[in-house]
Amino acid sequence: MKSEKDLVEFLSNQFSNMGFIVKISVRILPKEIDIVLLEPYSKILITVEAKLKDLKKALLQAESNSMYSHYSIIATNKKNISEKFINDVKKNNIGLIQIVESNGLYEMKMIVKPNKSLIINNIFKRKIYKKFSLFIRMLHND
Repeated sequence: MKSEKDLVEFLSNQFSNMGFIVKISVRILPKEIDIVLLEPYSKILITVEAKLKDLKKALLQAESNSMYSHYSIIATNKKNISEKFINDVKKNNIGLIQIVESNGLYEMKMIVKPNKSLIINNIFKRKIYKKFSLFIRMLHND
C-alpha cells in the first residue's frame, strides 16, 4: 500500500465484509478519526487509526479515541513492529492490526486484541452514535 488512503480503503472494505457499518474520516471536533466501526446489533463502537509510518502518533491518537469508543485499534502495514511498541499498545488496552502482503494479496493479522476501554466518555460516545443515527433508527424499525 502506497498511502494511508489506500490503507483506510482496504480496512474499510475488510470491516464492511465482516458485517460492520463503516464510517471514514469521522470528524468530532477537535479531531478526526480515520475509521469508526459500528457492530449493528450490539451497537459496539470501534475506532481505528491507520498509519503507514508514525506509530507513536498512532498510539496517542488511539489512546484519545478510547474516550469515544468501546474499543480502539491501530492498523499498520509496517513489517517490523518493536516489542516495546507492542507492550505500550497492550498497556493502553488498544488493539494492533498488521496488514501483511503475500503474493500481491493483503490480509489483516491481529497482533494485539483490544480490551474494552476503561475511559470511554458517554458524551463523546453519543457524538459518535449520532454519525450512525440513520442506520440505528433503521435497526429499531425492523
